Order: sequence, then C-alpha cells, then structure tokens
Amino acid sequence: MLTDRDNEIMVLLASFSGKSYNQVLEKTAFYGLKNAFKQAGNRVRKLRDTYGLVELVPTGIMSPKNAIVLTSKGKDYCYENFGVEVGNAYMNIITIHHNILEQISFYWFTKIGNEVVRTTVKNWKEQGYNHTPDFYCENFKNKGKTYFEIEISKKQEKRYVELFLNALKDDIKNIIYIFENEKKLEQIKNVLPRSTSVTVALTTIDDIVKSCSEGNYPSLKLIK
Repeated sequence: MLTDRDNEIMVLLASFSGKSYNQVLEKTAFYGLKNAFKQAGNRVRKLRDTYGLVELVPTGIMSPKNAIVLTSKGKDYCYENFGVEVGNAYMNIITIHHNILEQISFYWFTKIGNEVVRTTVKNWKEQGYNHTPDFYCENFKNKGKTYFEIEISKKQEKRYVELFLNALKDDIKNIIYIFENEKKLEQIKNVLPRSTSVTVALTTIDDIVKSCSEGNYPSLKLIK
C-alpha cells in the first residue's frame, strides 16, 4: 500500500509530465528528513521494484544520473487516483537543471497557498499572452499578476529587455527571477531592467525551500 509520501511523489511526477529527479524529491517531499537524498532514492526504488509505478531512465550526464519516470502502470495510477492524465516524458539534457529548480519552486509556492499555474508556449500564446513564463500567479502576495522565471545562466541584455516589454504588454505587475544560488543572482542582477511599472524581484531556490517550508514567503531582493 502506498504511503502519503508515495502519493506526494506520484502527484509531483504527474504534475511534470511524468518525470522528476531525486534532487527534486530531496528538497520537496523528503525535505527536513535525515539523509533526505538517500531516503528519496530508497523510496523511489520501492515504487519501482515493488509496485512497478516508476522506472529510472539514464540522463546521459553525471548529475542527475537518472530521471524518475512514470511507467504506464504509474500513469494509470495517477489517472485513477488523482484524475490526472499524463503524457510521455521528454528528456532534454540541456534543460534538466532548469527543470529541477522549476519543480522545487513550483512545489513550495503551491504549499503556501498560491494558485500557481504552469505554462506552455502553446497554451499561453493561445490565451493571447506575449511572453511565456516558467509559471504564473494571478495575484502573488496580493500584489497582482506575476511571472516567475528560472534563471540558470546569464543571457544577453536585450533578451531581458524583450521579456520586460512583453510583460508590460501582458499587464504583469511583478517578475520574480529564481536563481540556483546567491552567486548566480549577483552575476545577473545588474543587467535586469528597472521600471516603476513592473516590480522585478530576485530570490534563490534555497531561500524558497527554507521559507516556504516554514509557512513563509521567500525574501525578495527588489531591483530598483
């Protein structure tokens, strides 16, 4: 019989096209436990070997070595128990670390009661938006429409300007950039646009995990 934590893993997998990583589980469903990474790995192997709900698929890189992917049986379980129909997982080694940060931050923002929505280029463009963020909140912290951007590496300045201008067209009030660590944040913050129309704020994945796990919003560094 699956535990509550097992079901939390299954929901997380179903929310992200049937694919996740131990690095995500370590900072979400197993966060705060001793040897969280090891415990997550042991539980995933239980879901694989005992229940046949997941499989481990090599990523082709050193870390993470494997992706956790729902099997057809796992997809059926998610549909029958959560009403979620899961498609086929797509592996792209270029975006793996981006996906890890996205899954961790999305998990914790939903835990503190935010109606956070994942986006795709197709569904967002169809709704008439000019920019597709990593995810979106209609009224984050009661401060209006908010785009969330996972920022792994520094882009050309013109790309940040383009995003900013499209956000203005979309009537967005806040753009929150999420970084892997403080070092990355410091490297990029000075190239981000400033405006009185859109609030640009920065945070790190560790701050999100720690703050949200305590029931608080993460601290945000405002770009002024």
